[in-house]
Amino acid sequence: MNIDVEGYSIPYPWVVLRGRLRLSGVNPWDVERIVANAVHALRKHDTIAEEDLVQACRSKLPAKDLAVQHSFDVLTAYERLRREKISPPPVVLVLEGASGTGKSMLALNMIFNMAATRVISTDTIRQILRDFRPKETNPELHCHTYQAHTHKQAGPENLEPVVRGYLAQCELICPQVQRMVQRVVVEGADTVVEGVHILPGDLHDICPSVLEVLVNPEPKVHKEMFITKHLTGKLRTVSENESDRLKEFRAARLIQDYMVECVFKSETEIVGFTDYRQAEDAICQLVVAKIESLIEDFGV
Repeated sequence: MNIDVEGYSIPYPWVVLRGRLRLSGVNPWDVERIVANAVHALRKHDTIAEEDLVQACRSKLPAKDLAVQHSFDVLTAYERLRREKISPPPVVLVLEGASGTGKSMLALNMIFNMAATRVISTDTIRQILRDFRPKETNPELHCHTYQAHTHKQAGPENLEPVVRGYLAQCELICPQVQRMVQRVVVEGADTVVEGVHILPGDLHDICPSVLEVLVNPEPKVHKEMFITKHLTGKLRTVSENESDRLKEFRAARLIQDYMVECVFKSETEIVGFTDYRQAEDAICQLVVAKIESLIEDFGV
C-alpha cells in the first residue's frame, strides 16, 4: 500500500505503524491483527493519506484499553508535531548496563519499536578506535571491559580495580559517543544507543530528548545470562571455560553495581530484568512518557 506525501505516491514503511502499536503497549501477537484489519478496511485504495491509515489502526485498538489508546494518541501527536518547522528533537534512547545484562537484544527490539534510523553501539566504537589506538599504546582498549584493569585504571583510587579499568575504557569511548549523539540530534533522527561504556548521566545534558535507561537484572539472572553468553550470542571472543566465566562474571557484576550507584546520582531510569518481554514493555512505557513530556514542553 502506498501513501500520499505532498502529491507523491510512495510505499508505506509498515515498521513505523507496527512500532507505534508496540510502543503503545499492544501485545506483539495483536499488532499484526490490528494492521491486517486496518489494511482490509482500506483495501479498495491503492494510495491513501497516512492519517487515514493511522486512524484505521486507531479504530482497531481495544475499546476498553484506555492506556493503550492514550499512548497511541501521544505518539501520533508527536509524529505530527515533528513535521513542523519548530519541532521537538528526536528521541535518543540509551540502553546501558554491564556485559550480559540483555541490553543489546533489547536494543534490537527498541530499534523496531521506535523505527529508529540511527543505531550506535559502544562496542562498534571501541572496535573502530582500536584501528587508531594500537595495542602497544592502549592495551586497555583491546580487551573486554571487565579485563581492562590489568592494563590501565582511571578514576578515584578507592574504587575496585575492575571498576577503574572500566573507567579507563570509558575515558576513550564515551567522548566519541557524546559527539555522535550530538550529531544525530542535529540530524533529527530517532536513535537507539546501547553499550557498557556509558556511565549513567553521561549523555543526559546533551538534549532533553535523551532517555538513559540502565538495564539491571537480579544477580542470579545476570550470572546465568553472562555464563551462557558464548552460546546464546555465538561469540568467539569469550572463554568457554565455566570457571573463567564465573571469575569474569564477578568482575562484570562489580561494574554493574557501580553503574547502579551512578543512577542515583543522575536522572537515569532503571529497569529491572526478569525476561525480555517484561523489560521491553517497561522501556516502551518510558519512551512514551518521554515523548509526552516533549510534547508538553513544546506547548501542545
